[in-house]
Amino acid sequence: MAKRVKRPRYTNRRTVSRLQREARMRQWLYIGAAALFSVILILIGWGFYTERVIRPRRIVAEVHGDIIRQQEYERALNFREYTTSLYLNNLLNQRSQFAGIEGQEFLVEYIDQELQRGQDEFAMLPTIVLEELIEDRIIRQEAARQGITVTEDEVQRELEEQFGYYRDPEDAETAGLVDPDVITDTAEAMTHEDFVAYSTSYFLAIRQATGFSEQDFRRLMESELYRSKVEQTLTADLPTAAEQVRALHILVETEEEAEQVLERLAEGEAFEDLARELSIDTFSGQEGGDLGWFAQGYMVNPFEEAAFALAPGETSGIVETQFGFHIIRVLEREADRPLEEAELEHQRSIILDTWYYEQKIAEGIEVYWDPSMAPS
Repeated sequence: MAKRVKRPRYTNRRTVSRLQREARMRQWLYIGAAALFSVILILIGWGFYTERVIRPRRIVAEVHGDIIRQQEYERALNFREYTTSLYLNNLLNQRSQFAGIEGQEFLVEYIDQELQRGQDEFAMLPTIVLEELIEDRIIRQEAARQGITVTEDEVQRELEEQFGYYRDPEDAETAGLVDPDVITDTAEAMTHEDFVAYSTSYFLAIRQATGFSEQDFRRLMESELYRSKVEQTLTADLPTAAEQVRALHILVETEEEAEQVLERLAEGEAFEDLARELSIDTFSGQEGGDLGWFAQGYMVNPFEEAAFALAPGETSGIVETQFGFHIIRVLEREADRPLEEAELEHQRSIILDTWYYEQKIAEGIEVYWDPSMAPS
């Protein structure tokens, strides 16, 4: 029997319409997928461009036309966070070594205080670093006005000494790093080769961890040298002697207690004995209320005004300050007494703090920073 020939199937109008719709649907799906893929690529590219090009060039602050950009700020902040973390970890290791050892309680307490201070500083680093960068620009501009320079050799020496390498052994002795009685011909001081190897390893580790380069570190050393020179110039005319008084005081909590102190003094009791008995300033109270010599600008205003209004041997009335109620007696007074180192440093700090504050509030300094600029 002959085989039956299979006739081809012919599509009707309805079938054609359905096939056309399916073809169009597939076409639209392909177009939609391509469009979606393009959008994703654009978003990825824009994010990359924003993160790598726009964000680093964002302006964080401007100091008289000198711009601080996001990239510089982030590197400095990453470096400070990294080094502060190392310091805190070192403190934790020291604490674990000394905790529980009899006789080391004071050292553990000191380490705890340093840990708390370091943790507080770490939390404030985003704004601390910003302030330091602004101050750096202010200092460099002041140095330019005054003709102050820092040479490459000065930066190199500062860098070397940061790593403990001294070209001249006498410099190491002056810095207190070497005991002159222990130095012998065979003493193993850091050589230049040691310095190069150690510093190279350090800069590599820092760059990998934070992006902070050797050039950034050198600029940091340069900044410190500029700061030192400018601050020395600003305080060069600081007087080394001033009018001073030597005074005793008794500090109590209430005005009623202060009145009772005056009554007992009027009855003839010794000022020193009452200070030891009653003063809540226990440090000076142990010394009979003796505050030693001090110049103007060292004490709080009401106390200082009262003390410098007294002649030697005179006793004040009740003087109120934020610390409580004082009775003051001046023992001695000199018109031109040399200032001690602590007082010189105090006066120096006042001058510099005032100068930095005036510079920062002056016109020409713009801060655009906000918390989102701190790297997460």
